[in-house]
Order: sequence, then C-alpha cells, then structure tokens
Amino acid sequence: MKLSELCARCDAAEPDPVKRIHLAMQSRGIDPIMFDFTPRAFAQTKVWKAFIPELSQPYPPQAPALGHPRYLNCPVDAGYRDHPIDQADLLQDPLPYP
Repeated sequence: MKLSELCARCDAAEPDPVKRIHLAMQSRGIDPIMFDFTPRAFAQTKVWKAFIPELSQPYPPQAPALGHPRYLNCPVDAGYRDHPIDQADLLQDPLPYP
C-alpha cells in the first residue's frame, strides 16, 4: 500500500486529524496530559505540551525503579508470558550507557 493511499483511507474514515489522533489514542487506552502554554498575544497559533505516561521512557533517570506498568505487562501483551512480571524480576543493576 502506498503512503498516499493510506492517508486517503484515514481521511475517509475521519477527516478531522485532531479527532483521528484522539480516537486512535482512546482505542489504545492512552490518556495524554495536555498543557496549554499559549501566550495571550497569540491569536492564530496555539502552544501545547503533551505528557503521555504510556509513551514515556521506562523510568525517570533519577529514580530507575519507578517505571510505567506497561513494561511489566508488555511480555503478557506480546504473548511471551502468562502473567505480568514483578518489579523484583527486573534488573537491579544499572545498564551501562554506550
């Protein structure tokens, strides 16, 4: 399938791109946290920042033990395990940075 055909198919399903993105995230259980940083002087442009916990890095750099639950559930979702892994099953030693 060509990219142009994919875009045409998406536009036919939902012509509004913002609503299309919202529906795609909603169907996957993704709930973004949105911040509006638009200055009052901006009449035509909006400045937004989105924080999406489901798409964040595996852990905050200052607290490597605090990861998002999707990393514990990922092996189950992929069919590699029968049950989610526990925090104790994760590596305790830091990974070397290349």
